[in-house]
Parts: sequence; C-alpha cells; structure tokens
Amino acid sequence: MKKTFTASLLALSIAITSISAVPAAADNKDLGRILAGAATLFILSQALENNSKKKATPKVTQHKPAKKYYPPRRFPQKQVKPSKQHFRLPAECAFPVRTRHGGTRKVFGKHCLEENARIPRLLPRVCEEEIRIRYGRTASVYDASCLMDRGYRVEGRRR
Repeated sequence: MKKTFTASLLALSIAITSISAVPAAADNKDLGRILAGAATLFILSQALENNSKKKATPKVTQHKPAKKYYPPRRFPQKQVKPSKQHFRLPAECAFPVRTRHGGTRKVFGKHCLEENARIPRLLPRVCEEEIRIRYGRTASVYDASCLMDRGYRVEGRRR
C-alpha cells in the first residue's frame, strides 16, 4: 500500500512540474516551483530507499529446546525360574547345625547339592550363607527355612 501511494505521489509531482513549466519565461516563481519539485522528488526517493531497507528481515534466532535426559535403563537380572522338579531338594544334603545359643537349625550343603541335585545356580542367593566348621574352615550352605519360604521342599531319602 505504501508503494502505490508513493508511486502515485511521484507521478502526480512529475505531472504538475511539467504542466507548470513555461518554456520562454523563467522568473522567481518558476524557480521556486522547480526547487519544490526537486525537493519532492528527493524526499520521495529517500522514502522509497527507507522502505526497501525495512524489508530486509532481521535475523531471528530460534532457541531449540533442551534435549530431555533419559537415564540409562537398568534391567533387572533375569531370574531363572526353576521347574517343579527343581523345587525338590535331596534329603541327604540336609544336616543340622548348632547355633551359638545352643539351638540347632537345618541347612543344606552347597557341595552336596552340586553333586546330587545339580541346581545350585537356581537356588536363591539370599539363602546362601558361610558357616564356620571345624578347625577354622568355612563351608557354603543354604538355610533350609529360607528355601522353604521360597517354595523348595525336601524329598525322601534315595536308596
């Protein structure tokens, strides 16, 4: 809209200056009109230049949103679910152990379970304990009550 307005104003000023010019006589009145026309043309040219400078779009910087941080997933260790056959523990691996307070408790020897049942890797690690035996040595055993709580049962003696 501004362009059409300035272009029509420019055309009008050129038309007026050409109509009012008398070829033979040049007096102060005519000189004033010529100077006014030249000033008008100068002002219009400056307005057009300013208009074209405004069209240059300023740089717009877009801020990218920060990437969301997702911590690495920690997958739980895959539990090997024992079959029903693995829920049976051989009775010959069970033996009583005396406690400090004079009582006894039942445990299963890890070595015996490895030899007879071949399932020690499927047994829950929370039930595994180290106990002191004769002469300061230690042995790995599984607490029977812990295993019973997790669904394991003692089978009859083998013959």
